[in-house]
Amino acid sequence: MTTTVNDMPEAEHTSALVGAAVLPDRNALMRFIGAAQVPPPGKVHVRLPQIREELLNQLPAAHGGVLMTLLDA
Repeated sequence: MTTTVNDMPEAEHTSALVGAAVLPDRNALMRFIGAAQVPPPGKVHVRLPQIREELLNQLPAAHGGVLMTLLDA
């Protein structure tokens, strides 16, 4: 028998969808900015260990687009 997300309780369904969408190795933009998923399993923790010059604004601080990308993930 195959289990689909429609067969899962809502919390598991959301977790499965979020986990699949966020993995940096599956997302070119997350790879480009250097984001990494951090344990614990079953939760989404993403960090940006180093910010490169091309990701800064004029202050210099992290560009808002970089921050929103992390939030979107």
